[in-house]
Amino acid sequence: MTSEKNDIRSTITIVIATFNSVADIGACLAGIRGSVGDVEIKTVIVDNASTDETVNSITCEITSRPADIQLLKNDRNLYYAVACNQGAEAANGDFLLLLNPDVQLAATSIEEMIKYLEANPRVAAVAPRLVYPNGRIQQSVRRFPTYATLWAELIGLSRIFRGNPRFDRWRVNLDLVDTPVEVDQPMASCLLIRRETWDALGGFDESFPMFFNDVDFCYRLRKAGGMIVYLPQTVCAHRSGGSVRPAMGRMVWFSHLGFLRYLRKHYYLPLDQLWYLLAWPPTIIAAAIRSLYWTLRNVKR
Repeated sequence: MTSEKNDIRSTITIVIATFNSVADIGACLAGIRGSVGDVEIKTVIVDNASTDETVNSITCEITSRPADIQLLKNDRNLYYAVACNQGAEAANGDFLLLLNPDVQLAATSIEEMIKYLEANPRVAAVAPRLVYPNGRIQQSVRRFPTYATLWAELIGLSRIFRGNPRFDRWRVNLDLVDTPVEVDQPMASCLLIRRETWDALGGFDESFPMFFNDVDFCYRLRKAGGMIVYLPQTVCAHRSGGSVRPAMGRMVWFSHLGFLRYLRKHYYLPLDQLWYLLAWPPTIIAAAIRSLYWTLRNVKR
C-alpha cells in the first residue's frame, strides 16, 4: 500500500537573486526546466536593478512559461540578503532552494536533494557538490570561522600553510568524499532548505548585505539543533562570481566587513570583544588595500 505522502508531489520554490546576470540566467533557467522530475517547482527571481539585458531575458522566459516564473524588480540594488528574503516571502511549498544565476542544475539534482531531506527528518538543509564548468571540484564548504581564522587570513598563514589544520582549518576539502556528510556551512549558491526551517530562523540577517549572510544563517540553524548535509553524489556546475567580478573592489570591502560583523555577533564574551578591538584596525586596512587593488585592476581592463 502506498503512503499518502508518496502520492503527493513535493513542492519547491527556487529563489534567484540577479544583478547583471544576462550571461548566466538563460542557462540557469534551462537547468531548472531540465530538472523538474516528480516535483512541483515555482521560480521566484528578484532582480536588483540590473543595467544589462537580464530583465529582458527573464521576461522572454516568462512569456513562454507564465505559470512557472515570477519576477520581482527592485528599483535599486538592495543586495543579496534582502533579495533572497523578498523571494522567500513570495515562495510557497515544502522546500526553498537558494540558487545563484551562475549555477546550472543537473537533471536529477532537485529530486535527489528533496528525497534525501524526506528520508532524513533531522536534516534541515542540503547542498550539492559544486564543480567549475571544466569539471574541477569547488571547495564550497567551510567550517564556522573564529578570530583565529581571521588572523590566519590577515597574516597570510592560511595561504602559506594551505590545508594545515591549525592555520587553514576554515576551509574543508571534500574532494575525496563520496557519501553524504554533515557539514557546518556550504555556500548558499545552491542550498535546499526546509521552508519551516527558513521561517523559524527568520531568513537572512540583512545586516550582512552581500557576504556572511549564509554563514550566519547556517550558524543559527546549527545552533538551533538543525543538521546540514553535503551531498557529493549530486553535482551541479557553478561558474562562480559572474556578477561580482565587475564590482570586485566593493565586494572585497563588503566581505571584510561581513567577517567582522559575523564574529562580533556570535562571539560576545569579554575576551572576544578584546579580540574584536584588536582585529578591527588591520581588517579595515586590509579591506581598503585589497579593495583599491581590485578597483584599479578592473579599471585597467
